[in-house]
Amino acid sequence: MQVLKALGMSTSAQMIPGSGTNPGGFYEDKEIVDAHKELLATLGGHPAAPLPEGWLESQAAKRMRDRLRGIVRDRLKGCTGIWGFKDPRSSNFMPLWTSVFDTPGIVPVYVLAMRNPNDVMASLASQTNRNSAVNELLWLQRTVESLYWSGGNCFVLHYEDWFSRPSELARELADYSGLNGPRTHDVASGIAHIVRSEWNRAVYWSKGTVIRNRCVRDLYDVLTDASGSDFDRDKVMGVVRDVREMIDGFSVWRAFPGKKGEGMVEKIGCVSEDLDVEVHAKEMDQSEMQAAYESVRSDAESLVQENGKYLNAIKELNDEVEFLRRENLGLQKENERLAREAGSEKQNSQRGSGRKQFDARESGPRRDVRYNDVSRLQKELHDVRESYSFRIGQVFVNAIAKPGKNTVLLPFNFVRIVLEYVLRR
Repeated sequence: MQVLKALGMSTSAQMIPGSGTNPGGFYEDKEIVDAHKELLATLGGHPAAPLPEGWLESQAAKRMRDRLRGIVRDRLKGCTGIWGFKDPRSSNFMPLWTSVFDTPGIVPVYVLAMRNPNDVMASLASQTNRNSAVNELLWLQRTVESLYWSGGNCFVLHYEDWFSRPSELARELADYSGLNGPRTHDVASGIAHIVRSEWNRAVYWSKGTVIRNRCVRDLYDVLTDASGSDFDRDKVMGVVRDVREMIDGFSVWRAFPGKKGEGMVEKIGCVSEDLDVEVHAKEMDQSEMQAAYESVRSDAESLVQENGKYLNAIKELNDEVEFLRRENLGLQKENERLAREAGSEKQNSQRGSGRKQFDARESGPRRDVRYNDVSRLQKELHDVRESYSFRIGQVFVNAIAKPGKNTVLLPFNFVRIVLEYVLRR
């Protein structure tokens, strides 16, 4: 921001003064910063989390839109060239600023000041007592929103480049922003008092700092290849959309507004870790996934074939059991008929008595044999169904034939059967 002002850009007269960590000043418009802080507090939001759903249509946002339009009009009144402002919080309110800039005669130009997240985390750690996961989300949220709402139509400016090619970078920035006045003729002398090597704290601040959030690392990796206004936007925006989709996928974000204190910080930290886990899962090597899939499918096919043999055996046993059941039922009916005939006889003749004795001798042993066959087959059927091979095969068959719940429960059912087998041995 200091370089842009040195090149001729107009800024507010009410700038936030410097501090011990930033002696040169923050170069942030105090009135705009106060407006951003007030709106965030009114919405009950947090800088590191997405704003509440529907916030842009709230009365607070509509009032702030009119207020920001008034600020922009006041700044442009006494400005004959280009006016600009800087505030990292503006990234959270990009949709609001888009409507503010939707005014005839105003053409916004966006500059994304990028810095190694390791250095940013070290800087924030020295200034705040926030959880490191929250600071990583803060960097991620602001960077993603800035790129998303600008559509990648911005000038990506890397902080580290100021100390390797200051004059070249200043000329590129001047051309992009339209600052082609007399001050841009001698860029080197114009920014010599601004870009000073002793202010490059990155050479020692980031030592020992490790970024845990994989989304932060992935986004910065793709941005390291993006510099100036000529870069692979499709590649950058592809990562931005993926990261933003994952962030929006956590519905717990919507519970953050209105909650203050350490409890909220811990919840944001938990989401940061969950987000990292999800990215890890997405990064599994495709060849490993394919190999694992083929192995599981081969094992499943073998189990299905083996299970098919068991099912055929069970079907045969069921058929035989059904045949014996029907035959036994026929014997029972025949015995009932004989019992009725015996009861209807009025005289117990020697011939009739002999006949009944004969029937009893014939039907009794025959019924016992059939009953024993049925019992044996039922026991065999029960043993097959209770065998570990059949039960394991049945688990895989259910997972393949009726996917869904059975597929999710497959590993748990498999482990349960194996453990049962091991313990019984």
